[in-house]
Amino acid sequence: MQEQLNQAYSEFKNEALAISRELMKQLSAPILINLPAAWSKNRKRILIVGQETMGWNYNAEEHPENSFPNIHTFEDFISAPESIPAMLETYRHFEFAKTRPKNHRSPYWRAYRQIRKAVGDKPDGFETRVIATNLFRMSYNGESIVGKNIPMSDYEKIIELSGNLLKKELKILRPTSVIFFTGPRCNNALYKIFEDCETKQWKDYDQSRTSEIIHPLLPKNTFRTYHPGYLNWGHWHIVNEIIEGLE
Repeated sequence: MQEQLNQAYSEFKNEALAISRELMKQLSAPILINLPAAWSKNRKRILIVGQETMGWNYNAEEHPENSFPNIHTFEDFISAPESIPAMLETYRHFEFAKTRPKNHRSPYWRAYRQIRKAVGDKPDGFETRVIATNLFRMSYNGESIVGKNIPMSDYEKIIELSGNLLKKELKILRPTSVIFFTGPRCNNALYKIFEDCETKQWKDYDQSRTSEIIHPLLPKNTFRTYHPGYLNWGHWHIVNEIIEGLE
């Protein structure tokens, strides 16, 4: 599976050449998935999709065993010949926020660890049946892409690139459940990526906020809800209910 992912990342890198150099300098390097060894062997495989990284890069000083250069921007990612293995190492080293205490304490990663424990995994560690990525693979000047004053043509190109990559990953990873912690601000991007998807009423929640999502590329158990940063303000029960809904 990792070899298939790496091929998809190579294609993503080539497709990204269509982005302007000016935009490349403003975007972070992309998050690319480095799979735990036993992912393909697990009967239950859960993919969590957040909104975007608030900065993502490869710092060479943190990896003295490697010879990869610093990759801080999308421009660096495009120009560095070994940028894909470098970003895979970043994913591995990040270890689902274990190596970043501030991130580790955030509502998003707290929800992530709760889901891991619910399926019988240790809350921390790289080997797990619960992996994470983002709807938008890059951040914009270290901040959110959503709601920023980005030219519409650039915004749509980011959605196209990110969406095409996510769809390829889904075909390769074959998760048994997907949870979109993306919030209503990302609905337009989500619906653009998964064109003609259906939302299904789930419990008594507003379908534009919390629902099941039906699309040929998504497994039966696919949920979309608020980002945990919002759920942390009196709505954490939604996390618990989604966990109960996982088969």
